[in-house]
Amino acid sequence: MLNLNIELSNEKEQAFLNIAKERNVSKEKITETLIMEFLEDLEDAKIGEEAYKEYLQTGKKSISADELFRELGL
Repeated sequence: MLNLNIELSNEKEQAFLNIAKERNVSKEKITETLIMEFLEDLEDAKIGEEAYKEYLQTGKKSISADELFRELGL
């Protein structure tokens, strides 16, 4: 288990506490959720970057949404 100590300015701390109180959620749960969402975003970005690199390596050209819609008769 990781135990963190985070220093916030008084203003930021109060905003954080207000959000926890408004949502009826513990400070720990909010922090855990934020960290997990951040880590998921990093992983998604990594996957996206790898997919884009693979796409560039294929040499394929993309088309605009308008062109796609025309091709599909939409």
